Amino acid sequence: MDEEEPMLLKQKGEETKVLPQFLKLNQTQWWILVFISIFFLISAQAAAVLLGRFYFDKGGNSKWISTLVQTAGFPILYLPLCLLPSSSSHSSSSSLCSLTRLGSIYLSLGLAIALDNLLYSFGLLFLSASTYSLLCASQLAFNAVFSKYINSQKLTCWIHSSVVFLTVSAGMVAFDEDSNSPSRNSKWSYMIGCTCTLVASLIYSLQLSLVQLSFEKILKRETFAMVLEMQIYTSLVASVIAVMGLFVSGEWKMLRMEMREFDEGRQVIYVLTLLGTAFSWQFASLASLALIFLATSLFSNLIGTLSLIVTPLAAILVFQDKMTELKTIAIFYAFLSSSSSLCFRSQGKREAMNTNPVSNGFVKPVLTEEEKGKVEEMRKLLGPLPEKLSSFCSDDAVLRYLRARNWHVKKAAKMLKETLKWRVQYKPEEISWEEIADEAETGKIYRSTCVDKHGRPVLVMRPSAENSKSVKGQIRYLVYCMENAIQNLPPGEEQMVWMIDFSGYSLANVSLRTTRETAHVLQEHYPERLSFAVLYNPPKFFEPFWMVAKPFLEPKTRNKVKFVYSDDPNTKQIMEENFDMDKIETAFGGSDESGFSINKHSERMKEDDKKRLAALEDNPSASLESLSFLSVSDGTASEDVSEDEHQPRRNGSIP
Repeated sequence: MDEEEPMLLKQKGEETKVLPQFLKLNQTQWWILVFISIFFLISAQAAAVLLGRFYFDKGGNSKWISTLVQTAGFPILYLPLCLLPSSSSHSSSSSLCSLTRLGSIYLSLGLAIALDNLLYSFGLLFLSASTYSLLCASQLAFNAVFSKYINSQKLTCWIHSSVVFLTVSAGMVAFDEDSNSPSRNSKWSYMIGCTCTLVASLIYSLQLSLVQLSFEKILKRETFAMVLEMQIYTSLVASVIAVMGLFVSGEWKMLRMEMREFDEGRQVIYVLTLLGTAFSWQFASLASLALIFLATSLFSNLIGTLSLIVTPLAAILVFQDKMTELKTIAIFYAFLSSSSSLCFRSQGKREAMNTNPVSNGFVKPVLTEEEKGKVEEMRKLLGPLPEKLSSFCSDDAVLRYLRARNWHVKKAAKMLKETLKWRVQYKPEEISWEEIADEAETGKIYRSTCVDKHGRPVLVMRPSAENSKSVKGQIRYLVYCMENAIQNLPPGEEQMVWMIDFSGYSLANVSLRTTRETAHVLQEHYPERLSFAVLYNPPKFFEPFWMVAKPFLEPKTRNKVKFVYSDDPNTKQIMEENFDMDKIETAFGGSDESGFSINKHSERMKEDDKKRLAALEDNPSASLESLSFLSVSDGTASEDVSEDEHQPRRNGSIP
């Protein structure tokens, strides 16, 4: 695909985050950047841990230096911050949160980070790199607990499983006889190292929950720039505290001797070790932030935890750490914990998408100045329009086409011009019930008598009820149903809902040509008309295919598809939250037993036709000669229109 694609996913309870234009990438570029971020997060975090262990192994002994290098590399984060364009909304952040309150947040979190890093330094001092990393993985369990009590996150069976596995893993490591541990001659030192690492993981998890709480309750806004700024200023505070600790403890007096004796007097190695550790931690932080904004914060946290499982394996190669039986089992349990967490995240993403019906409601977006400028630019490309066609180029229509092409003005203008040509030739608004009544007899597509909780019309679709072999007839009936649903949209609403009943469905119902034509009409001529689609009792093989396909789809498209199974209470809840079940057909789990009646439906459609035709009498159809003003101005040739189906043969974005 060559369309630009926004990189951020909207999560439950969050505002939509929009990246600057230079971070809007096509699908291939997006995947490349995701894999690069995953690589840097895993490798940089592993490198930081290994270099930290290397520092102590080769003669380093300063806990405060080890603490300092974990945050001292924060100046490199100014580079991506400076690349971000200034934003009026960002510059007004002081109105959302006073500088005093913002400073107190940075100070308190900076203190927590400094303490956290100091405890991690004690852990690295007394433990091998592999043991240290396995204990750090416990942060996932602590994070689950704090998320429940601080961020009101529901604990599912998957989280409970993750907590149990990590608790067992940490317990095995704590009582393991680690012959590679620097403290192997002192059991108490080993236990102190384990305790400090576990407490540090607890504080780190608490810090994550407090940061989320700060954005939700105090700052009331989360942008890429604000997250970077929080990382920078809290690291600055932590670094200052580490420097103060270095001087107060007197460790600074031993640094010269430590440098001379490090790795048999190799001072250059000493400096490179500290610089490498500092930059590795910051690269890991930057990669983690990138994954948050390329995918989700949950995905970023999961990759960070997986890197802690990779580190013990790297430690075996670098330091020849002994892989004891208990440590092997601990790695296995840590892997099970990550798998449980991944299952929870997959379930949580579905619930977050489905459990908030308001998120599907129509909210009039507030356009930025840049977006308003794109609307005006697109109107200039369209030029003067005949009165009839101008009704299809309202501000809302222009915005739908811009969103369908991710605000690429020339592509959106080209798409809208093709639709205007199609409407003049195909005349979808003039299709009458009598023309397509035969296609409607089985109820394969019809506008339901019910609406969703936001008053949007609902199109019911039953693929197994297909009764026609004519592709032309099927497409004209589809267009008729789309036009009828649009005609019945409530004021201010632009989208409809689909409910697709897969009862009796088989591969025999699939026609590749009809599928291709259907996809084309919906994609090219009805963009952004779908709010969400309920797939009711789809074949079981649908969901695995969907799981494979959805990473390649835009986030806004992924979030429109909802799988509902009549025997699954969790998915049935989707119906209850989006519809009045007393008015939903029993076929979809509702209480309405009337079902589809062709006679009643026919009367409703005839009444709608009268209203539509009455409106058309006041606005005569445009002639084909009016197409001259629709020349494509972006240098690309117009596609030919099929005389049979009147459909241009090209692909487009999903509505």
